[in-house]
Order: sequence, then C-alpha cells, then structure tokens
Amino acid sequence: MDSVSCGYIYERKSNSSIVDTLIIQVVAENTGLNYTLSGPPQVSYQDITYNYVTNGLGTGMTVLKNIKYPLTASDTCAGGIYKQIKAYAGLSIAAGKKIGTVFSFKPGYSWTINDTLIGGSSKNVFFMLSSEQNGANTDPTYYGTANDFNSDLDMSYILPQDIRYNQNSNGWNGYFIPTYAYTTPFAYETHDVGYLITVLPTGIKELNEKGFTVSQNQPNPSTGSTVVNYQLAKDAKLATFTVTDITGRLVSTQSIETTKGVHSISLSNYHTGVYFYTVNIDGHTITKKMIVE
Repeated sequence: MDSVSCGYIYERKSNSSIVDTLIIQVVAENTGLNYTLSGPPQVSYQDITYNYVTNGLGTGMTVLKNIKYPLTASDTCAGGIYKQIKAYAGLSIAAGKKIGTVFSFKPGYSWTINDTLIGGSSKNVFFMLSSEQNGANTDPTYYGTANDFNSDLDMSYILPQDIRYNQNSNGWNGYFIPTYAYTTPFAYETHDVGYLITVLPTGIKELNEKGFTVSQNQPNPSTGSTVVNYQLAKDAKLATFTVTDITGRLVSTQSIETTKGVHSISLSNYHTGVYFYTVNIDGHTITKKMIVE
C-alpha cells in the first residue's frame, strides 16, 4: 500500500500559531473482532476498538503505520470547497489480509465537551467528507456476504460523542460504530477515503520457494527511467542488484534493502540496448530482461 488519502474540509479560525494535527493510523485485521449485525439484511464486518480513557485505539488493535500530518493555513478550505490529503504509507500487505484506517483530528487548542464547533465558533474545525452511497434517504449497498469474513467487508465507521465519553446506552461503548448499524436515513455512511496500491506481478511460487520475488521493470521498454520492485518474505542477510549487457559485461552492481516487505529500485541513464538485471538474496537469484530504447 503506497499511500492513503481522505477528502476533507478544514476551517482555520484561530491565530496562525495554533498547529492542528491529522492523525492517520493504518491498523491490521483482527479476526477476533469479526461480528455480524442481525439485520435485516445481515451484515458481517470487522470492528475497531476504542479506549475512551486514553482517547485512542483499544484492545486488540495493531497499528501498522502511524502518520501525523500537521495542518497549516495552506490546508484551509475556502468557500466550502473540499480538498484531499494524501499521506505516504509504504506498507506491504499480504494477499487476502484486511486493513483499516482511522482518521483523528487533534486540535492544537484547548476544548471542552460543551464547546460548539459549528455556527459562530472561533475554533478550528475539521470534517471528513462523507455521503449517502445511493442518494438521499437510502441505505448503503453491502458488497460482502453475511458470515463470510473473507468477502468484501469494505465499510465506514464513526466514533460519536456518546462513545467518546463512554455514555452509549446501546452496547457500543469501546467500539467504533459501522455506519450499516444506523437506520435510514443516515447521511454520513460512506467516507471519502482512498488507497493507492501497487500489486507485484504473480510470483507466489518464487516467494514460497526462494523467499522473494522480482517484478518486470516498468516501463519496459523504457526511454528514460524505469523501476524494478522486489518483495522479501522475511529479512535477508545479504541482497544485491546487478545489471549486465547482452554480452555479459557487468554494467552496475549495488547493495539493496534486506528487510521484509516490498522495495523499489530506480534505474536511469542506460544506453540503448538489451540488459539483464539480477536480484541476489542470500545466494538465490532471479534474472529478468529489460530493454532501453
């Protein structure tokens, strides 16, 4: 997962010395949090826990990436026009695994439960963009399959004020509420959250047998720069990347990352011709051909 983004409206009303922060937390799946709403229709989902004492994630949550994005005057939205924040994640997510992303606005000013942030307030405010998926006064479309937790469980969650202060009377204290739990109409059911994902070409056999896989360089043929991605199933002791020409002459060699996950190698300034690049991980090699025009 290369990056995560969100659509938002941010209004600055206090002095420029105040620094607000958008906290973005990418969390791993936890099958112990699989639940099914009784419906109808039945909706299966995986929840996210919350700790109102620390005002943070609760028991069972593993944070894969914690991003703190300082909000400045340049992030302000004028005239109700929304913007989008994109944050680098740089995560390797195994096939079939779920992830969740939690967005939290941390104001740089003091506030209380009785503060009014909308309508005449002098404090900064931040809104995540959301909408009704199928139009006004409709329920969202559920793309998963009830009681099948490997199906598409994509959905949005919210943390309302009563759960923030542990005052919910319907059994939701300690949990984010999936918007499917609300009845029609609920106008905030689908949040504007996006992901940029790079998928390595199939290399499952290589990954299982050799412990790593190597992609074809992109673009290929190339006329300028090109990129090779490789994935390590576990940390390696030694990793090298070499390039030879069609005669076998060594053109370049370099040490590369040895940590588990997906890595990229950028190549440029090669003369026109046919080359072969080789990734060597602890004595095991994979070689592919690239063309420069």
